[in-house]
Amino acid sequence: MITAAAEKDGVLVLVLEGNLEISKQSKLKDELQKQIALSSNMQILVDLRKVSFVDSACLGVFIGLARQVRKDGGDIRLAGLNDEVMAIFQMTRLDKVFQIFAANEQGISSYQSS
Repeated sequence: MITAAAEKDGVLVLVLEGNLEISKQSKLKDELQKQIALSSNMQILVDLRKVSFVDSACLGVFIGLARQVRKDGGDIRLAGLNDEVMAIFQMTRLDKVFQIFAANEQGISSYQSS
C-alpha cells in the first residue's frame, strides 16, 4: 500500500503500490489518514506510479480524504498515473476533481505556484 512517505519542499509525498481494490479499502484509508495526521501537512501529493489498478471503493477513499483535507484548507494532488489508472479517473470524471500530474516534481511545484 504506502511504500514511502516523505516531505519535499513543504509537500507530503505518499508513494502507493499495488492494486487498490475493495479488499484493501479499509487499510488504504487507515494508512492515508495516519500519514496525514503524523505530518500535519495539508499539501499532499499521492504518487501512483506503482499502482496498476484502482477500483471504485478505493476511488471513494480518495474522494473522502480530499473532502476532509480541503475542508481543513489543504489539497490532495495525484502524480504518475499509468494509462489504465488515468482512464479510470477520466471515466469517472475524477480528473476534474483532482489535479493530476505526470511526475512528482510537477505536482510539488504546483503547490509553490498556487
